[in-house]
Amino acid sequence: MTTENSLGRCPSCHEGTLVREEPRADGSTRFFSCGHKHYSIAIKEKLSFSEHLGVEHRLGPHSTETVTHSRSVGVDAFVVHMPQEMYKDALFFFREARANHANKESDPFMTWRDLRATILFSFAAIESCINQFIDAFIDRKRGTLAQKVVDHWTEKLHFVGISKKLNEGVVLFGGKRLDADSTLWQEYTELKNLRDGLVHYKAAYRLFYDTDELLRRAENGIRTASAIIKKIYLAHPANTAYPKTFDELP
Repeated sequence: MTTENSLGRCPSCHEGTLVREEPRADGSTRFFSCGHKHYSIAIKEKLSFSEHLGVEHRLGPHSTETVTHSRSVGVDAFVVHMPQEMYKDALFFFREARANHANKESDPFMTWRDLRATILFSFAAIESCINQFIDAFIDRKRGTLAQKVVDHWTEKLHFVGISKKLNEGVVLFGGKRLDADSTLWQEYTELKNLRDGLVHYKAAYRLFYDTDELLRRAENGIRTASAIIKKIYLAHPANTAYPKTFDELP
């Protein structure tokens, strides 16, 4: 609970004062003189919403906790570790594609759809991971960094590409460039090209749907995501481990 709430001030505008508090089955609602409402939500584990945010904070760049599932708070709020969630999505869709392809009577369009999802989620897991590390570093160092550095990495002025984040961004928080590993970087480039062919689709660059080949490339994409994400974690000087979710392979 914030200091403003403890003093009976509105946490939204900091001007309204507490008028009344009404209990609900899942928590309570506070009414303030300014017209704002503040909801305190509890779930089965008897944890408050603010405590759940603490869980989410712990699942930041230095967490090695494995998230087995998303945890719901009320109707609209979820506590997740997005890199792990997306990585698990990639694994799920790849396994669906592989099982469907093994069934000779199955619809190949279903297999291809699952493989497209595998590729997109594999790349998204990498991107969400490096973004999380850079954002955490900028937030912690905001008072000591030049404003132009903050604006650059928060993308206030222009878009920063994922490849630059995986190199200059990793160096920013104390690690080594990922393209120093030429083999892994080549595999990353292949995954990126595969993903770009979907996200920035053009008929001239459409995927060639040889299912066996696409299965191979999608599986390699997951393995590449696993290796890249583990390198991101271990590139940070404060980390000696990573969530074991990323050891799981197809």
